[in-house]
Amino acid sequence: MVHNRYDELEAPLRNGTLFIADCDGGVDARYKGNADLVITTNRDIEADLLFELQALERVALDVLAAHGPNPRSVQRMGAAALELASRLAVSLGLLQTTAITLGLPTRVIDAGSGGRRRFRLADVAGIDARLAGGVAPSVAELASEVGPLVGWTPAQKARIVGSARGVGQTRCTEHRTQHCLICLRRTQCNGHHLVDAISIVLSARHGARIGSVELNRALRVAADRSQLGSWGVVRRARAWEAGSGMKVIA
Repeated sequence: MVHNRYDELEAPLRNGTLFIADCDGGVDARYKGNADLVITTNRDIEADLLFELQALERVALDVLAAHGPNPRSVQRMGAAALELASRLAVSLGLLQTTAITLGLPTRVIDAGSGGRRRFRLADVAGIDARLAGGVAPSVAELASEVGPLVGWTPAQKARIVGSARGVGQTRCTEHRTQHCLICLRRTQCNGHHLVDAISIVLSARHGARIGSVELNRALRVAADRSQLGSWGVVRRARAWEAGSGMKVIA
């Protein structure tokens, strides 16, 4: 963990080192405001690429070019894919964050090895068909799929769903609305869930097949460089460059 490495080094030993860490939905107050520790705006770098640097816009123009009558239509398709994927990722994020808070497992019990592994969207039965209809499964629906995979009891699942719904329905202070997608995606969307979901949506709704690994690589290449100056990570990194006299951004 980046935070652990940051803590291990005393301030004098951190001279000339810039740390960049994923927000992961929240950061201890003691890590905020440190010039040499840059934290993502969203949960992680992948989410920043999508929400801050609009990387999917360029990828969509390439991947969906044969599926829309004109570039504007293709951009709308890409934006719709991101919104649908975001809704799914928010629900998954709410479930996982709540389960962790309650001290309950979030890793899948692998049918082959019996060991625990990271949950994948492909673990949800029929997820392709559901997303093809343009509607993301609700928190309760996802919990019914995820619960048996990770070993939640019915009582635990009900507790998780109730708590997750409560978080999702909390009125945000910035936009004064319940279940605010803009704020929830910032705190709940894990980048790997987003990338997996977009990959499935592009295939299920448009027949455009691009795997998660290839999509992730394409998003990193396609990030809009004209937006870099306004990206929080780059702004703070440049402030560190100015103070340290060192260069980390080309």
